[in-house]
Amino acid sequence: MGKKKVAVLIWGTGSGYDKLVNLFKLEEIKENMEILALISNDRGCLYIDDKKVISVKDIINYNYDYIIVASDKYDEIVNEAVTYNIPVNKMINGTVFNIPFFDLEQYLNLLEGNISIISDDCWGSLVYHLLRMRFNSPFILFQVLPEDYIYLLKDLTYYLKQPLIMESDNNRGSSPIGVLKGKDRDVRLYFNHYKSFEIAKHKWEERIKRINYNNLFVKMTIDSDERAKEFDKLPFKKKVGFYYKDLSKCCRSIMYLSKWSDESFRADRCYLWSEYVRSGAFETVVGGRPYNILTLLNTGDITPRIVMKE
Repeated sequence: MGKKKVAVLIWGTGSGYDKLVNLFKLEEIKENMEILALISNDRGCLYIDDKKVISVKDIINYNYDYIIVASDKYDEIVNEAVTYNIPVNKMINGTVFNIPFFDLEQYLNLLEGNISIISDDCWGSLVYHLLRMRFNSPFILFQVLPEDYIYLLKDLTYYLKQPLIMESDNNRGSSPIGVLKGKDRDVRLYFNHYKSFEIAKHKWEERIKRINYNNLFVKMTIDSDERAKEFDKLPFKKKVGFYYKDLSKCCRSIMYLSKWSDESFRADRCYLWSEYVRSGAFETVVGGRPYNILTLLNTGDITPRIVMKE
């Protein structure tokens, strides 16, 4: 008996659909999904690519799992869908199909599994944006120093139960700083993308309620061999430490980003190491994304896509 296909409706039949149709076909060939119909406002159209074209009002007649939006007007379409009592959590932004090595089964594992990304900088928020998923983590749009981050990870549950205390607000252009009191060490969070500590605290407290301790993924930008070994010992099932050295002989969770060893690449981009790591989560990655993001998040497989010459 084969696996169950995901039943979907595709909302949009214009240029957005044309850009994605081959990717939709691929998921059909892989038997990951079945397209039940296409949703369009073109009342004169009966079929496109052998798929029946229906109106928004006809959606109620279909037993679907998800609606995939094949249009750059995603927000407008979602707002319209809500007026027809269509749940927002049943809507998928079709742009995710453009992610290299996209696989609908892997994607839905993350979406339905409410994955919580723990990150020491903006990498987590960039990944959530790339995947068009809700922030199921408070580790969004801020930075924590490596020495503090390791302490936080060693006692994550304890620290996340502590109130976020203001150390400084956004004065004279400096970023708000919050503190989580620890047993042996306080941890400072630098909210460099927030206008005030009040806003940062509100978002922290709102998102911390969404943490799913049963599906954590932990990321760290590694700055030394010692830190890599500390991180590697942490008992998280799925984790990755990005590093510019190959420590595969001693550390199973450290991904060697070998492209950083290319001096001409670094010179052309004027990257700092931490910036290069974050760039791997951008929608468009210069030089290619160093890893398969869906496989990494689902399994913790740290096999890099790019291996440079010695």
